Amino acid sequence: MVALSSLGLAAAVVASVAVVGLGAATSVAAVPRPDAVGAPLPVAELRGVQTSRGETRVTRQGDAMLPEGPAVGDARAARKAVAERQAELEATAEAIDRETQRLSDVAAQQRQLAAREAEREAEREAEREAERAKAAEAASKAFVWPTAGGVSSGFGYRVHPILKKRKLHNGADIGGACGQPIVAVRAGVVTRAERSGSNGGAGHNVRIDHGPVGGAELETAYLHMDDVAVKVGQRVETGQRLGTVGSTGLSTACHLHLSLYKDGAGSDPLAYLTK
Repeated sequence: MVALSSLGLAAAVVASVAVVGLGAATSVAAVPRPDAVGAPLPVAELRGVQTSRGETRVTRQGDAMLPEGPAVGDARAARKAVAERQAELEATAEAIDRETQRLSDVAAQQRQLAAREAEREAEREAEREAERAKAAEAASKAFVWPTAGGVSSGFGYRVHPILKKRKLHNGADIGGACGQPIVAVRAGVVTRAERSGSNGGAGHNVRIDHGPVGGAELETAYLHMDDVAVKVGQRVETGQRLGTVGSTGLSTACHLHLSLYKDGAGSDPLAYLTK
């Protein structure tokens, strides 16, 4: 009798637990009657309680195993796609920033290289200009001696030996041996080659245009020649034979009168000659 009462109490507890899972309707049906406490439950009721508990467990497990709805899955997929796209855009932006910085660095380096190259070019140009000036200075002095012998009368005012008047001696008298060669003091083009005693007593004479030298146009003239070996328009080189020493024109003896014209004006030829 005691065992049956305990069994009835246990059934009541189980029924109460089942009430929590089944809801209010099941609770009302499963709560034992007050006058039945300690009394054995009918076999049919006990089986019903056990069956309800089993159904409750199956129902809860089934709820956990039910698949998500289409809307929930679509929302999650959309959020994932947005996150992935956002990550791609951020990575692209970072790559663009890095490339922009790289290009900026390259441009800065190119500007620095260009500035250094401009400085070096300016230095080279200054060196070239110095070389040109040096060459011009050297060229202005690169005149060879026109004939053997020394200077008997230099450039400047003097009393003319024949006219007996004070006049500008527009040149330098060199040498004294008749027939010795006369050469061009510098390369140029023959602009005059006269074989007569005209031209103001110059006698047979030759004139050569040497072009610009040291920033000025230079010409040389060779007077009182005995023989002329060149013609107008001919190009002659430095040291090339022009003729021979003579005493034609207003001359007292064989010699070469050498004149030099700088931009058309007479100048001292000895300032350019190297013996």
